[in-house]
Parts: sequence; C-alpha cells; structure tokens
Amino acid sequence: MFGFWFLLDVLAIVSMFGFGIALNMIFRQWWVSVLLFVLLSAMLFFRVGFSFSVAEWVLYGISLVGVLLSAFGVMALKKNGYALFTK
Repeated sequence: MFGFWFLLDVLAIVSMFGFGIALNMIFRQWWVSVLLFVLLSAMLFFRVGFSFSVAEWVLYGISLVGVLLSAFGVMALKKNGYALFTK
C-alpha cells in the first residue's frame, strides 16, 4: 500500500509542476498557477470540509510543493532572460 501512495505522490508533484509551468507560459505570470491552486483548494475545502485522511493531506501538500516549484522555476527562468517567460 505504501508503494501505491508513493507513486501517487510522484505523479502529483510531476503533474502539478507540469500544469504550473504550462499555465505560467500561457499567461506569462509566475503567480497564476499558485492562485488557481489556492482558489480550487478553497472550493474543495468548502465543499467537502477539512475531513481528509492523513494520506490525502500528504497528497495535497505534495501537490502544493509541485505548484510552488513551478512558480519558483518560472521566476528563475524569467530572471535569466528566457524569452518564453518574458513579455
């Protein structure tokens, strides 16, 4: 069972990082993916409540790490002058 949750965590961080990079490339703002994640998380918490199991909280935290890594990655690429991330 541990292997299943480990693979799901890896999938969550990679997919959130990828979606975050794609959104930041489309909108050319580093905060878009973070804002969207926070808004969707708030909607989920208000609808379901905070009654998650420990594994679901870990999965949520790992997804948040993926989104934050994509935001910091885009900021670093913009700082280095990559044309894909600048206006």
